[in-house]
Parts: sequence; C-alpha cells; structure tokens
Amino acid sequence: DKITILKDRDSCFEDAALSAKDYLLCNLISITYESNIGFRRDLCLNQVLNTVKDEKMCPYYLDKEQAYNCYDSVARGNANVEACYQIPDQAQLDSCILAVNASVLSMDLCFKINDSNMQQQCFVIVQNQKPSTSLCEKITDIASRDSCYKGTALDTNSASNCRNIVDNTTRYTCYDIMAQALLDDSLCKQIPQLNPLFSDCFSKLSINALTPGFCNNVPNAAPYIQCYSGVAQAVNDYTLCEQATRMYAVTLIYSSSDLCIKDFAIDKADSTACNYIIDDNLSQQCQNAIR
Repeated sequence: DKITILKDRDSCFEDAALSAKDYLLCNLISITYESNIGFRRDLCLNQVLNTVKDEKMCPYYLDKEQAYNCYDSVARGNANVEACYQIPDQAQLDSCILAVNASVLSMDLCFKINDSNMQQQCFVIVQNQKPSTSLCEKITDIASRDSCYKGTALDTNSASNCRNIVDNTTRYTCYDIMAQALLDDSLCKQIPQLNPLFSDCFSKLSINALTPGFCNNVPNAAPYIQCYSGVAQAVNDYTLCEQATRMYAVTLIYSSSDLCIKDFAIDKADSTACNYIIDDNLSQQCQNAIR
C-alpha cells in the first residue's frame, strides 16, 4: 500500500504472489489490460498456475477463455477429470478428457467424449495399457482393433481372442505367441502349413517344452532338422538327434539325424559329437568346421 504508482504496486503484488505461490495475492492487482499481455491479474494467475494446480483459482480469471484454460491445466496436471467439466466448449472439453484419460485409463471416460475421432483415440490409449475384449469391440480402426485383441490374448492368456484378428500376419503371430505361452501345439495348427511361421511355431514349442516330439509336425527338411538340433542344444544332449528319422531328397545322401548332430556339434563347439555322425564325409566336415 505504500507504493503509490499503480504499475509498480501491481508488480509488487505479482512478485509476492509468485514468491508465496499464493494466487489470492494476484487478486490485489488492479484490473489493468495491456494489449500485448492481456490482464495483468490473469498473467499473475498463469504464472502461479505453473506450480500450483488448484481449481479454486480458476474463477478469479478476468478473461473467461483463460479461466477455461485454467480448468484444463488443473485437470491435466492432477489427472482430475472433474475439472474438465467446468469447460463449456465441447472441443476443449473432449481434448481435456482425452488428456486426463491417458493417465486414468478408463474406458468409461472415453464414452464422455463427444468427438468420434477423439473417442477412438481414447479407446486406443486405454487398450495399449489395459486391453480387454469389450474395449476391442469399440475400436473401428482394424489395425488398432487387431492390436487390442492380440494384447488381450497375451494379457489374459486367452488364445480365443486371436481368432477375432482380421490381419492374417497378426492373427498367426498371436497364435504363435499363445502356443509358446500355453505349450499348446493345437494353436500352431491354426497357422497355415505353407506359412513359415507354422514350422517356426512348432520348433519354438519343442525347445520351450524341451522335447522333440512337436518337431514331427514340421514338414520341410531344414526346419525339421533345425527343430531337433535346437532341442538337442537346449538340453545339451546330441542323442536326441537320433529321433530325427525322416529322410528328405533335398538333403541328398545325409540323414536328418547326422545333419542334426552336425548342427549340435558346431553350435556347442563339441568335436567329439562329430564322431557320432554315421556318414564319414559329413563327420569330417563337422570336425573341420569346429577347428
């Protein structure tokens, strides 16, 4: 009060408000409007708002738009959607709810959003962290919906969600991941046999289950042999290769079991395992590869 020049007194109150982080001191500033900054009082409130997210200060703004921005800032800063509902503009209200829900992750809040595009964004944000079948059904974008069903399958250990996926690659990948998680070979069979993921699914399943039994589902030579050698390497037992009895024309004169042992020996750098290869030429190749 001892300062008589209005501008200097306003600056004094502003400095005091910022120092004390007390928005009420801003109300002692005169109702002065400057074209380049607006109301001095609102400027003071904005600076306090940077550190104090208190909804009670918003009604003190002289500029109504600034007041609505205050509610928006408080809602986002405190993850408090109730502050959003003080905003009359629908577009800003929708944006406020969407921003808050990035922290709250509530599907119910998405239904409070009027704009359809923002509502879809809201569903996608929630499904990225908390996927569920009921949420996936609300998503219209196919890629995002597929991602939701895949995420729900993994999150709930429920392979039934995989069948709802439209994109083939995503659906097959879902079945592959769930097959490994549940050690369920029937899920690998949901993948077309001509798709490379079919053999890969059974190979990984055999290694994860530490048994070569699933390898017999692999149709082609190279992945069939790799499946058996992979299990042998995982349990450190080349004798499992002896169960690879299938013969292939593409492997010429070498048996699947010999090729499996060779892969095992090279992977383990175990030259003694090469001695158990029946074909002398392949046995020598094995020894040479390790030296």
